Amino acid sequence: KQLRRFLMILMPIGFCGSMIQPMYLVYLQDQFTSDTRLLSWAFLPAGILFAILPAKMGRFVDHGNTVLYLVYALGLAGITCMLIPVFTTFWSLVMVYAVSVVPWTLVDPARKVLVSTFAEANEVAKFFGVSEMYYGIGATTGPVMGGYLYDLVSPQSPFYFNGILSMLVALSLFLLFSKERST
Repeated sequence: KQLRRFLMILMPIGFCGSMIQPMYLVYLQDQFTSDTRLLSWAFLPAGILFAILPAKMGRFVDHGNTVLYLVYALGLAGITCMLIPVFTTFWSLVMVYAVSVVPWTLVDPARKVLVSTFAEANEVAKFFGVSEMYYGIGATTGPVMGGYLYDLVSPQSPFYFNGILSMLVALSLFLLFSKERST
């Protein structure tokens, strides 16, 4: 029962994790510049953080409460995502986007450790495959929904929607695992 609920939560985690990057690029182009050289620099700080931090964040996950780290990271990701449209200069937006990816460097290790806790010893690879399928379904639909929100609602709406959804997923995870522990 808890496993099924967790698998269903993996979809919105994948959704949130994939929605913002393409919207960030389009937002930068619409608001500031279409110069590809400048746009490539806009991804550099976040790319460096994504290259370095997952290993460091994995250490936290190994020595603490995985669920709480995942809840904390998703909540923080939601808050920082909603801050992106607040910044009005190119470089301030680049910096806040870089900060917004930091919680996601904690989400992936925590998510994968949590997935491994559900797997039976002889079915770890199978369960990872199933969990990645759920995560991938969400990750596939995130950019599509972000594009619709961007075009039909407002350029800022994907960031607000993603932020709110990330915080709701964090709350759902917290309630799911705190309820299971209390029974």
